[in-house]
Amino acid sequence: MIISPDLKADIVNTEKIELLNEQGEAYGVYENYTTVWKEVEGGFILSNDGSVYEEPVIEEPREMADPGMEPITGEEGTE
Repeated sequence: MIISPDLKADIVNTEKIELLNEQGEAYGVYENYTTVWKEVEGGFILSNDGSVYEEPVIEEPREMADPGMEPITGEEGTE
């Protein structure tokens, strides 16, 4: 569930969140969204299972063991 940051300060209890239409009638009910899973541009995403988003670790490319060797491409190395 994505929440706008200007609403974050007003939300005290996120145990139950009701989405209301223009007439004030509830058309969606979300319960137990108590954890900020991930902050995003323009708001944040809540979690109802206690999980928190972790950025993936991107490994830097490693240098070749022997700089004189060329990488195998195409069908050259498939015998």
